Amino acid sequence: MKVHFEQSGDVGRIVLDDGSLNLLGADLVADLAEAVTAAEGAVAADAPIRALVVGSLGEHFSAGADVRIFQGLSSEQAQAAILENLPVFTRLERLPVPTLATVDGLCLAGGMELALSCDMIWAAEDAQFGLIEATIGGFPFAGGAQRLAARAGAARAREAVYGGMIYRASRMHEWGVVNRLLPRETLQEKAVDYARRLAAGPTRALAAAKQLVDLAQAGGVGAADAAMPALVGEIVASVDLQEGAASLLTHGPGHASFTGR
Repeated sequence: MKVHFEQSGDVGRIVLDDGSLNLLGADLVADLAEAVTAAEGAVAADAPIRALVVGSLGEHFSAGADVRIFQGLSSEQAQAAILENLPVFTRLERLPVPTLATVDGLCLAGGMELALSCDMIWAAEDAQFGLIEATIGGFPFAGGAQRLAARAGAARAREAVYGGMIYRASRMHEWGVVNRLLPRETLQEKAVDYARRLAAGPTRALAAAKQLVDLAQAGGVGAADAAMPALVGEIVASVDLQEGAASLLTHGPGHASFTGR
């Protein structure tokens, strides 16, 4: 297997493990789909995951697609391949738990699109990012252009995609694409610690907040506002909020424990 799913308590991890570059070839993408399926199952399990970290072994997060998969494809074959593979990224994006990509080394093309499918990105200080498809005559085939625009704005997305440039992690942090920069040596440990804190939070409320952010990006603030009353009703009735409110009244802020119910 070139991608593994593993669970430690209420935190899940998807780990790319295919040599130094973790190129997104057919086998790796198929294994990624299996790992996302496993994560979906773990979210719904009796002992569920309540946060997910997406990272890699080796020197690089992913240097992008193995370009050999594009050679000799007809237009119809290319469309079929995208229709088959794109849902892997959108399924990861729609998981109802917080997701965090941990990026070191190169994070290029499809690798960057994979990272952009997560709620947040933490990066090593020496990591490098780029939607470089224009350098081989393409564009980001897994939704990278529109997802970069959602985070960094249209003008910056156009610059990055048109030029096919590679950027330092610090620039992606300035653009709001990367949430935090950390030394490579501590990136994974601190990210997992953070995921554990998120997993100990009010899982259903975080899922609702995630849904509202997605709705606002897709349809504007009005779309999120329209959905909010039903979500408020659901969360106010949750065990976590009822017990959290009782804890606040009894013990003051910061003492509530949440079970995700």
